[in-house]
Amino acid sequence: MQHLTVEVSAADGQYLAQAKWDTPRVVKGVRFSLRLTSGSGEDSRLVSTAITADTEHRFSGLPLGEYTLTVRAINSYGQQGEPATTTFRINAPAKPATIELTPGYFQITAVPVLAVYDPTVQFEFWFSEKRITNTAQVEKSARYLGTGSQWTVQGDRIKPGMDFWFYVRSVNLVGKSAFVEASGQASNDAKGYLEFFRGLIDETLLGQALKERIDASALRTEVTQLEEDIRQRMDTDIAEVTRKIGEAENSLTQLVAKKNEDQTLAIAQVSQKVDRVSSEISQTVSQGQSENARQIAQVRQYVDKKGSEITSTTDKKLGDQAVTIQQIQRVESDTRNELNAMYMLKVQKTKNGIPYVAGIGAGIEDVDGQTLSSILLQADRIAMITPENGNTTPLFVAQGNQLFMNDVFLKRLFAVSITSSGNPPTFSLTPDGRLAARNADISGAITANTGTLNNVTINENCVIRGKLSANQIEGDLVKTVGKAFPRDSRAPERWPSGTITVRVYDDQPFDRQIVIPAVAFSGARHERENNDIYSSCRLIVRKNGAEIYNRTALDNTLVYSGVIDMPAGRGHMTLEFSVSAWWVNGWYPTASISDLLVVVMKKATAGITIS
Repeated sequence: MQHLTVEVSAADGQYLAQAKWDTPRVVKGVRFSLRLTSGSGEDSRLVSTAITADTEHRFSGLPLGEYTLTVRAINSYGQQGEPATTTFRINAPAKPATIELTPGYFQITAVPVLAVYDPTVQFEFWFSEKRITNTAQVEKSARYLGTGSQWTVQGDRIKPGMDFWFYVRSVNLVGKSAFVEASGQASNDAKGYLEFFRGLIDETLLGQALKERIDASALRTEVTQLEEDIRQRMDTDIAEVTRKIGEAENSLTQLVAKKNEDQTLAIAQVSQKVDRVSSEISQTVSQGQSENARQIAQVRQYVDKKGSEITSTTDKKLGDQAVTIQQIQRVESDTRNELNAMYMLKVQKTKNGIPYVAGIGAGIEDVDGQTLSSILLQADRIAMITPENGNTTPLFVAQGNQLFMNDVFLKRLFAVSITSSGNPPTFSLTPDGRLAARNADISGAITANTGTLNNVTINENCVIRGKLSANQIEGDLVKTVGKAFPRDSRAPERWPSGTITVRVYDDQPFDRQIVIPAVAFSGARHERENNDIYSSCRLIVRKNGAEIYNRTALDNTLVYSGVIDMPAGRGHMTLEFSVSAWWVNGWYPTASISDLLVVVMKKATAGITIS
């Protein structure tokens, strides 16, 4: 078994699958077992089976779905060969995965690509000069181009620098996919466009005629030859008519003389001869007139042909120099029976065998089925001059592949590169997108992927959503507050007594952590003869009113520190730190506590691991 293929078709509203295969060699009595299933894996189900001696089989009435066909060869002993398997689908096609747009000169080529190649799928192309936000409106708002594997849109309307929109969907025997949108532009290669126009101009009749060199001597020879041809034809026609008439007169004279020799037949023969000679004379004259008319018609046709082109030429020679001025008005028909017209004025100087030409031409002709009007200028220098204060100041000058202008107002400008005056230039924009400016005031938005900024001041808010790396930071990226606990002032050595309240506002969009570094507090032991007595120091910490720490120190030192999570959007957080000290029998206590420090920072684990 080899070369198993399936071709899907439709007939009378049903889908058919034509399976074909072959064998590497002919085996007598071989049959083939076919098994057609739909779905895959556990969802697979048998659709049809068949036994045939042919190398093809048709399955009909198939519903939409994905199918697997397995074919085995069976010999006359019932032994089965290795199976051949292929899959096919009867479903509407998948939409194009991508649409590759290739820009050209006044054209864009769209090439859709499927995620998985399917030879049964074609593509339907629609085109719009404006974006269609709702693809359900494509068939109403866009222009249908056709169906194929790719499509090229071209013409004068496909201008560089403008966005154009393609809407493409896959089509097959079963149905159509959803539309996929793609936008593109024609080529922006300015240098390439100049070469492109050069080729178009060279193909036109006006362009070819304007490039032709003037041959004054050939023109004079052509006119002289035309005059000589007309004179010779007229002389030939007149001589032929004169000869015919002379021959007729000689025949008549001979007939009259013979009349005296034969009296018996004179009257009848002379009468008969006269009639015949008269006929010959009439025929000869008629033939001469017809030939003369034909010759004159040829001359007129020649003149009429030359009359479709009026050429006026003035020339002068001086030593090895020759100057010619030529004006041409021409109307002619091409091989497609289309009329073309042109007007040209050319000035040519030939010096040392080298021609120098300046010319202007205007023409109308049909190019690629469209009527095109053109005005072409040919010169080493082209300028428009306007009088200003009595002087001739050029409005613009084109010379040496450069165009010079003073003041220009443009609606839109498309340029490969822009460079200002100055050395070095104060402003430049290169083809690779590099912008250089000595000084820039930008009031709008700036979008950049990479770059370097020196001595920059950010006057207002700045949001950094990515990673920030800095060698030196000044500011409140981490906020801290600190304060000494209050003290009771009733004794010379004051003891800690009072509350510090810290309020952290929920004013950031990210989670934070509140870190309280170590707060050390202690009481004291007072030795007595009978027994020692102690001063006590207690610290209580509350979070939003709830107690989270309460310890009392005697002659030992206790330490409180903590890390408290503060999720964003859960509201403000209030921390209260209350300290108190006392001694028995109403004596003033001896106690101490370190200052409180609270650190608030963004909660993050990037770049940190703990195990």
